[in-house]
Amino acid sequence: MPTTQEFIASFFGDTLKMPDAVASLLNEDGTFKDDAVKSVLTFDASRIKALKEADGKTFDNGYKKAQSEIAKRKDKQIRELHGIEEPLEGDELIEAVKAKQAEDRPTGTKLSDEEVKAHPVFRAREKELLKLNSETNAKHAAEIEKIAKEGTRKETLSKVLDRAAALAKDAALLPADEAKARAQLKRLVLDPLNDYEYSIGDDGEITVMDKEGKRLEDAHRNPVTFEYFVLKTADENGLTFKTAEEKKAPNGDGKNGKEGKAPVKVPTNQQEYAAYLTNPDIPLEDKNKMKEAWSQKQTA
Repeated sequence: MPTTQEFIASFFGDTLKMPDAVASLLNEDGTFKDDAVKSVLTFDASRIKALKEADGKTFDNGYKKAQSEIAKRKDKQIRELHGIEEPLEGDELIEAVKAKQAEDRPTGTKLSDEEVKAHPVFRAREKELLKLNSETNAKHAAEIEKIAKEGTRKETLSKVLDRAAALAKDAALLPADEAKARAQLKRLVLDPLNDYEYSIGDDGEITVMDKEGKRLEDAHRNPVTFEYFVLKTADENGLTFKTAEEKKAPNGDGKNGKEGKAPVKVPTNQQEYAAYLTNPDIPLEDKNKMKEAWSQKQTA
């Protein structure tokens, strides 16, 4: 049976491709260092980042190479068809084809309709016109699709903002004046959310995405939950959350069913972060300490 050190070394070597990293996690006596977990998270985040960058470069290089190879094959076919021996490509090849056709055609010869249709110049022009027609139809179809998507996005965004407003109203301390409360909520929470894309699943769960449609994830590729996203946005923009006295229970006794002071701790996930942030029993000082520790954990 492998030792703990051998097991971890195998994991780092086979999965994370970092066989030597295990040495930095252990003390001389074989016990784990205090920052061992933080080091593992840092290794994993760096590995994921490197994989994303490598995938993007590989795709771009492969696409460019494929385009070049297709163009070269087409040019070769045209040279063989018209008997052109020089290794011409692109515009130079087109001009050479025109010159060759002018030389081969007898002066004063009139082509029949069928010969015109079979002529390379006619066929090339016909192909261009067909392509233009196809592109025009595609453009119109794209415009129609764009309008439809904009309508769908508007409808989705309306539902998203309604959910976000409800979350923020329940947790935040807003002005008593309704108009001022709406204005503050719009400026600090709803307007910033317009810069993102959203998808609502059949179960009502909202997925948050960037402008390119990529799902928002943390450093370890975990999806960012909607509640966490809304409350963190509100907090970063300066929205004040209610205290225990301000967030009264239905019976009006100023309590919310929780007794005692919640301890200061670092949340282990987004759900705990959102719950901690909106807990009225936790003092603002403790929340600020939690947010600082959480931020350090996310960037580790």
